[in-house]
Amino acid sequence: MKLNELAPNPGARKAKKRVGRGIGSGMGKTSTRGQKGQRSRSGVATRTFEGGQMPVYRRLPKRGFTNPFKKEFAPLNLDRLQAAIDAGRIDPKKTVDLPALRAAGLIGKRKDGIRLLARGELKTAVTLEIDSASKAASEALEKAGGTLVLGSTEAADAVVVEAAPKPAKETAKPKAAKKPAAEAKPVEASPAPESADVADGEEKELDGERPAGLDAPKGDADDLKKIGGVGPKLEGTLNELGIYHFWQIAEFTPDNVAWVDGYLSFKGRIDRDDWIGQAKALAAEAGADTKDDA
Repeated sequence: MKLNELAPNPGARKAKKRVGRGIGSGMGKTSTRGQKGQRSRSGVATRTFEGGQMPVYRRLPKRGFTNPFKKEFAPLNLDRLQAAIDAGRIDPKKTVDLPALRAAGLIGKRKDGIRLLARGELKTAVTLEIDSASKAASEALEKAGGTLVLGSTEAADAVVVEAAPKPAKETAKPKAAKKPAAEAKPVEASPAPESADVADGEEKELDGERPAGLDAPKGDADDLKKIGGVGPKLEGTLNELGIYHFWQIAEFTPDNVAWVDGYLSFKGRIDRDDWIGQAKALAAEAGADTKDDA
């Protein structure tokens, strides 16, 4: 044999498919694509395309939903359980649990548990430890003299594993509880100046003399908010001091002004806003000078 006579065995090599060579190539004039346009190209998915009209999966209404939390049980019917007992794969004198059912070939994947169903007939008394059972199946098991124990040991272990990380979350809660303590500082300091009691004012040894107050307003109390610079909060503080009427503010002496300024912690505000002048004008306008009645 010479080198030029060497050749592969017949059928060992297959000729390459030559497309796009016309009708004479044996692959047709469309090179096995069959047609022109979009569907002659790769990467095209037109299964649900209907020429631009609304596709059928959008024309039909939606009904129901898929429950993502649905439990899926591995079924166990009475007839299969009885057949395994008759074949000797299950010992009815022992408790039949998950390992025994798996060894007998009755259960593959446990999924969310094992559920006993009532298909067939059970003639042997057996103690069955599973996760769930239908009402008819449990009655048939009890009628045969058996015992049903719901809640397998594997399910209990799963519950323990899920509960293990919970203490770590609970121990982290006290750390978050420390934050309100730091945020409580401004709360302690903010209401003190304007809501101080008279006794606190005396302890501070305020300059001047506290104005005489009334135990209760004479008739209807005046709307002290009409005085420029007096808001609802200041009006409440003045009422706590027994000041309910314009004429009381109109009769403030310099010593009274000094004491109230110190008590309310804004020195000079009464003079800047001219409370006394405004109070005199409002008292004269109302014509309700109740000093004599007091």
